[in-house]
Amino acid sequence: VPFLLGNILIATVYFPEMPVYDMTVSLSLSLTIIPIALGYRFHHSMYFEEEEIRIRLKFRTVFFAILFLVLYRLILGLGIPLG
Repeated sequence: VPFLLGNILIATVYFPEMPVYDMTVSLSLSLTIIPIALGYRFHHSMYFEEEEIRIRLKFRTVFFAILFLVLYRLILGLGIPLG
């Protein structure tokens, strides 16, 4: 699902004319993912826990990720002098 949503997002960004390179990469990756998606239904579950696993969002991790992205954009926006 993330692969499909990402490709739809990329296609909407490049909507009038999609570059051949991006189209080729998307098609080749979809040819790789299709057998995995079809074979996934036939494998047994690998979960051994009795209770339900909950995914929790840690705000500290999200904060540092956003901080890193902002610093990354600021540093590269100003430029890095080489010499």
